[in-house]
Amino acid sequence: MRQYSVVLLDDEELILQSLQSLIDWNGLGCYVAGTAKSGAKGKQLIQRLRPDIVITDIKMPEITGTEIAAYCARHLPRTRVIILSAYADFSFAQSALRSKTVAYLLKPIDKKELTDAVRHAADEYRQMENSLASREQEQADMENARTLATASLLFNLARYGVSGIDGTDADWVHERTKVDSVVIMGAFFNTTLAVAPALARGREYTEGALREAGYAPIFGSADEKIILLCPVIKGIDRTTARGRVIAVLKEMLRDAPPELGVCVFCVSSVYADEESLQRCYQESLSMLRYGFFKTNSCVITQPENIYTGAYHLNTQELVSALRHGQMEKAELLLADGKQALAQAGDKQLAAAKLREWSREAALCAAKLDMDTSRLWVHALENENFDARYESMRRGVMAVCDYARRKGGVVSRMCLYVEEHYGDRSLSLESVADEMGLNSSYLSRVFKKERGENFSEYLIRVRIERAQELLGGTELKTYTIASEVGFGDAHYFSQVFKKKCGMTPAEYRQSVKK
Repeated sequence: MRQYSVVLLDDEELILQSLQSLIDWNGLGCYVAGTAKSGAKGKQLIQRLRPDIVITDIKMPEITGTEIAAYCARHLPRTRVIILSAYADFSFAQSALRSKTVAYLLKPIDKKELTDAVRHAADEYRQMENSLASREQEQADMENARTLATASLLFNLARYGVSGIDGTDADWVHERTKVDSVVIMGAFFNTTLAVAPALARGREYTEGALREAGYAPIFGSADEKIILLCPVIKGIDRTTARGRVIAVLKEMLRDAPPELGVCVFCVSSVYADEESLQRCYQESLSMLRYGFFKTNSCVITQPENIYTGAYHLNTQELVSALRHGQMEKAELLLADGKQALAQAGDKQLAAAKLREWSREAALCAAKLDMDTSRLWVHALENENFDARYESMRRGVMAVCDYARRKGGVVSRMCLYVEEHYGDRSLSLESVADEMGLNSSYLSRVFKKERGENFSEYLIRVRIERAQELLGGTELKTYTIASEVGFGDAHYFSQVFKKKCGMTPAEYRQSVKK
């Protein structure tokens, strides 16, 4: 059994709170969908939520309770209204009853009286629904089936340019393409609902707002977005007519349900034939691509400029900063990468790069024996670029901070050598400059912890890498010498023989044997 939605209106905060807790709403088959402290805001809330029951104080700022009741009688005839008043004035009661108000209750509010009034309103609704259900079901099923079938043909025409439509449906489809209309697409990011319920709620909310404004949209199905064709107002120029649809959508977004997150809508140019329908469909699809990068709910009305400049995303530089615990450098690299991806406007590239950076951070964390089970937790559904980036950034910076705290001075020196051993200018002094420490201090600390001088360690690392290249490649000896940081091949051979007891050529032969 469905629950009935209730909107509470009173200009006193304490009374609003009291109404919410005074009776067992769930036990009566109801739930409080919203509250407001002025008649004007209450009317907006009612227009948006279209509640089953409204409970309103008769003395409200801007718009009175009886005016609210009259509005519901005209525009929402199924909505039941309960009037509250501190004034036992029969004229108020008469005015309320003329608006088909269910009950007129005096303040202070009696719990039993309010419970009985809400139960009576819910029972009226239930009886009305039961009497209408059997009568309307068959007609609704037939109408829905026809609408879905013909709308499907219309949207296939928009998407693929399908031709050859014949029969009675063809007249309906061709008629719709000759009416001045726009294509609207909407997507919902960072929602608290799963994708399918978010789309369903978004469609219901959008349809309600457009119909309330006097439009008759035709909805189609799509993955991860809603699409609709919306005829514009007749008798005015197309630019103005399109602008009014855009204004309705912008107004709608101001009070969008929080569970829909960041709502992005795109509105095409006006079409009035099959060919321009297909073009406008693609136009909206193209605009919606940029919705992924929007930070706030908005309406996109024209294609955005595609960034064609070069951009650089140096993942290895980021990995190096992580391993060394260089927090500021990692933060700057991420910020530069974010800016480049946002300018590129390519959703697939952006998503791939964010995954790559998270993966590299996870690999660094594994080498540090860091627990990453809670690093990349996503609380929202269908996250946009900003939300995905922020989730990735938190995880990456946590790994960087862990490396900074865990890694000592000597560990960082060794790590730097492993990454830069091929640099001929690498020395204790250059490492000291990179780390911002005194070279004499580093020399003493390194010797104490490792039991060897820094220069000895550097040569050992270079010779080990040279052994790998000699055994695993066909590179010439002088090339290998250069690769591992020796500027002179002859000197390299001398050092190699001293450390390994044989020349590079002899070592290569021994590995082959």
